[in-house]
Amino acid sequence: MEYSEQTNIVLKDPLSPISRKTRRNLLISSLITVFIVYSGLIPTKITSLGIEFSNANKSYILIVLGCVVVYFITAFYVSGIADYRIWKQLANEESPYLTAKSRIIELDELLSYDVESQEEKHNMIVERAQLKKELPKNKIDRNIGFIRSLGFEILLPFLIGTVAVGSVLANAGQIDPA
Repeated sequence: MEYSEQTNIVLKDPLSPISRKTRRNLLISSLITVFIVYSGLIPTKITSLGIEFSNANKSYILIVLGCVVVYFITAFYVSGIADYRIWKQLANEESPYLTAKSRIIELDELLSYDVESQEEKHNMIVERAQLKKELPKNKIDRNIGFIRSLGFEILLPFLIGTVAVGSVLANAGQIDPA
């Protein structure tokens, strides 16, 4: 496998389309919930459904929104973590960094023995030097891929969802029923 192909595996999207949609829904519901909690703008009427809310029902709206966010956190956890584990396994198997590191160790071991041909020894030394030269670039790609996939794609939506649920729990009882 060529370097650019291996790099693409590490840098590709770790989430399936289902997880991507669940992540989107989690982020949207979380942001709407946080906005409603901190702005105090709770709808009093939904005309398309013919529903009108009294002030006493407003805290229940927050609780329902919190439950929706908890649902999406759970759904994203189930699908997102499974996708991440599959992506991580594939990335580790095809990692140019780990492949190069293993080959360098193998070449070091072969060079420690007496190599019969000077040409063969020279080729091993050249290959080892080339691998050593590319090693930092491979490690950077690998680290960027893992930071993006775990941090941005997985942990950030969980954090935002947790903030939304926490804001509902902290503020649901503070709605003025008058």
